[in-house]
Amino acid sequence: MNQNGNLADQIVSDLISGIREGVLPVGKALPTERELSVRFGTSRPTVREALSRISLLGYAKTDAGKRPIAKMPTLGDAMHVAREHIGNLWGEPQSIAYLEQLRVYIECGAAREAVRRAGGLELAKIKAALDANKAAINTPEFPKTDIEFHRAIVEISANPILQAMHELFIRDIIKNRSEHVDQSEHDRRVYLTHEAIFDALLDQKENELLQLIEDHLSRSYRRRLKAQHNQFE
Repeated sequence: MNQNGNLADQIVSDLISGIREGVLPVGKALPTERELSVRFGTSRPTVREALSRISLLGYAKTDAGKRPIAKMPTLGDAMHVAREHIGNLWGEPQSIAYLEQLRVYIECGAAREAVRRAGGLELAKIKAALDANKAAINTPEFPKTDIEFHRAIVEISANPILQAMHELFIRDIIKNRSEHVDQSEHDRRVYLTHEAIFDALLDQKENELLQLIEDHLSRSYRRRLKAQHNQFE
């Protein structure tokens, strides 16, 4: 690694330590590029590289034209970094396939917990999400209600790491959602699957519930792959 790379690492390490120890208060602006350049005896491009890495790691909030603001990373920040590394490691198509497989594990695990733990309040929340999903068929709001239905099931786990991981998939779903020739029919089929999932949960039919979720998510991923493939034909 060259000298600039070593200096960028040092800047990252020192600033993160300062934020974690309270020397650089959360919510306050980080030192200016000029101040950091003088302090570490390096160029502004090296400082900008370090600040970019700090932001990626979740220790700074950046807005165009403003100094970065110190912050503590969230679980969402950590998952975003992991998602970036996974994409770089395997490439986008393969990494999405692995993440989609992980999503199946997350949602099936959450559904298994839901069978055991869901009480009246949790079931009412899932039912409200299901009703909203039905009302949104063939409208621009359908994708959001689709996501809310799945989110309501995952939240029963009360596991913040699982929830943060699931939010990562939600962002990918929104970004990669494809249009359908008959959107109304597509939305109706998705809703009916959601309805069947809810019924299996109500009846505590765990095996049926898990199979429904696995089939549902697998179909969704295959549709996304097909849509992406058709774009390049």
